[in-house]
Amino acid sequence: MADHVVVRSIQAKGAEAMELTRQWGWDALPEARQEFTLLGDIIKSGELAVARYWHTQSAFTYRMPEGFEPERSQIFLACLEGEMTVTIAGHEEQLKPGRVLIVNPEDLVGKRCDEAVATLLIFFPRLARTSANLVSDAASPSRYLPILISTVNAMLNSKIHPSAPTFVRIERALRELIVAISSETDLLEVTSPEPACRRLHSDAIRVIEETARDATTTIATIAQTLGVSRSQLNRAFAEAGDTPSANLRRARVRLALQCLAQGESRADAAARSGFGSTRRLRRALLASGGPGPNPRQ
Repeated sequence: MADHVVVRSIQAKGAEAMELTRQWGWDALPEARQEFTLLGDIIKSGELAVARYWHTQSAFTYRMPEGFEPERSQIFLACLEGEMTVTIAGHEEQLKPGRVLIVNPEDLVGKRCDEAVATLLIFFPRLARTSANLVSDAASPSRYLPILISTVNAMLNSKIHPSAPTFVRIERALRELIVAISSETDLLEVTSPEPACRRLHSDAIRVIEETARDATTTIATIAQTLGVSRSQLNRAFAEAGDTPSANLRRARVRLALQCLAQGESRADAAARSGFGSTRRLRRALLASGGPGPNPRQ
């Protein structure tokens, strides 16, 4: 996405919708269905971009889109409707309405939405006061968030062009509101493992999400893809309180549950989620508290 002015509304489905999300850094994982629908509004000018959008169930990995510099930008992410799981620097955060993230784009790994969600996303120049990743306390919604949402809604509903004098004042107000939210005492720092381990852990999660449906994917092949030893891979996950095998198993369980929810047989779900056999799938589902055996499948 080139660094130019963008003012547009979006109504798209299927491949067109997924291509639009890709342009903004969200690469849909293979299980994203062709019925994927995206609705929203976007304004971008220079280092500022504001997007309010709604989309159906999906999962994405994240990469910094063109036109923004990772070391100079931050992302403000707020859930308006639904619920999503966002992976940041090896940690998963559940976002529900009222919770916000202020995150460095280089630490953002991806997100998963098991239902339709509405999201507010703002790219803005990095705050000089902090480079930490921050998340709001689930029990204490920000008192400034409703003001920020109202300001964004007014901005997007009016389709104000970045060349208008009013835009500069609104841009300044948005920045001040984000500073106010980031300064609240109830915001928690998303703690990260040691940098090298953190990056390896994030890269490993990407590989797992992209290859979990392949039955030949193992911890050894993941380590080989990343160019590290199994012990290095295990250490990176241990720093985050996890193991690569458990993460791979959870990714496959999610894929299998999606297949089953779409009415596929247990045998087909096992084949498409990387388990390879209904027996392995059954064991994994029982261990995860998922649906038990169905003798008709």
